[in-house]
Amino acid sequence: MIKCNECEEEISQESQKICSNCGAAIIQRSFWDINKDGKVDFDDLKAAVGNVYKAAKSMIPSEKNKYQEHLANLEKEFAKCSTDKMSDSQLMLNQFSNTLISTIELKISEILTTKPDNQKYLVYVDAQIITATVHNIFLTALSYTPRQISASCALSKAILAPTVKAKGNLFKAAVGFSGGTIGIGMIIGAVGGALGWGASITTAITTIFVTTSFLGPIAWGVGGLGLAGVVGYFASKDNDEENSERFIKALVMSLEEAIKVIWAENSEALTKSLQESQSKSNNSQVVT
Repeated sequence: MIKCNECEEEISQESQKICSNCGAAIIQRSFWDINKDGKVDFDDLKAAVGNVYKAAKSMIPSEKNKYQEHLANLEKEFAKCSTDKMSDSQLMLNQFSNTLISTIELKISEILTTKPDNQKYLVYVDAQIITATVHNIFLTALSYTPRQISASCALSKAILAPTVKAKGNLFKAAVGFSGGTIGIGMIIGAVGGALGWGASITTAITTIFVTTSFLGPIAWGVGGLGLAGVVGYFASKDNDEENSERFIKALVMSLEEAIKVIWAENSEALTKSLQESQSKSNNSQVVT
């Protein structure tokens, strides 16, 4: 039995389209339409979580586990629902981003396997090789490297640069790449998140990037940070393994943001490149 949405009369046939009592159209509600508004969305997830929480408060400990399992199942269903509704473009963006990160991880693994057991970390030369791989991917797909990608690579390499001068040159190069580029704040925020900067430092460094394209060298003083002060936030730690991890984290996080920024303009070419790469990979597996 189901109820009419208008008169709430019980109707025996679930396949019925019109209420036999009032003539209103029958809306078939999903099991997951918790708040009964005719659609499944985040509001239903909140309602479901609230219901489970209220019920769990009155349960003995052994029974709470059942509700925790139920909640976990709810979260999985809503995650699946979100994926189903995701646009094709968003799906391809995620796939391209994941493929790029996997390529980076593979290159890192290849480099580390050549090192002795007491040197299983990346150094500046390794960072140059890894970022060159990133550049080549975009050169192949687009015939150029987007400024956001170049800025991400330069900022990440600065973490492993061996001298203060080298770090400064890379930071200035990143500023040159950005030139007021859209999304640079997201990229700097990702690098800052990887390195543990606070909000004020991230804002100050972003200000330098944005204003340099208009003010030139005078912008180095904007936000209270000179070049030396900025470079200090890229200073290497005493631990080589930690520096290596900081570089990887900054590169991955900033590239993920950079790809989001450039996707709208380059989605067609990057999707084509991804599909060609997958096709070659599949063909290679068949031959093997």
